[in-house]
Amino acid sequence: MTNTPQSGLPVSFAEQYNDANQRIQTRLADGGYWLYEYDNLGQVISGKRYWSNFTIIYSFGTKVDEARQPSAGLVEDGDGSLLGTSFAGGAANFGTVFKIGKDGSGYQTLHDFVAGSGDGMRSRSVLTPGAPGVYYSATLSGGRDGYGVVYQLTIPELVRASTNSGIKGPPISGSSPPPIRSRSFPAAEPSRGQ
Repeated sequence: MTNTPQSGLPVSFAEQYNDANQRIQTRLADGGYWLYEYDNLGQVISGKRYWSNFTIIYSFGTKVDEARQPSAGLVEDGDGSLLGTSFAGGAANFGTVFKIGKDGSGYQTLHDFVAGSGDGMRSRSVLTPGAPGVYYSATLSGGRDGYGVVYQLTIPELVRASTNSGIKGPPISGSSPPPIRSRSFPAAEPSRGQ
């Protein structure tokens, strides 16, 4: 059972009851909750407050051409932001590589998978860090033969920062979007009976 006010004001709590019409849980607006226990006579014997430890920092799909359906884990980059891949969304709706701050700010699409000219599409793989500012991953499909690609994503500002700190990285030219290189998987040869 959920408590819904008649006035149309936002719900600040929701209550759940058992079959004996005893309140067993109250969810609070801040995400925390209370759990109640009863004795054999139906009297409350304890009420415990639990604090929320789950916070949504960003909801996908609120902006045109942004990531949708992220389906792999996130990895932290050199400046403390989070990097991830999505199965859908982006300019062609074939997925993206994206970057976002740990507080949900600064969402940025680093690469739109477009599936043309050998590009991959439908990524479900986490990005694997290589040298500073360089990440590797794979797509489910796309590429030259349609069976996916393994790609390398270079984030120039992270490479530049590591180069300035004495760590060697690939040379940087201009301020173009992050380059992405990929290798297509050829179609598998049919097996032959022996």
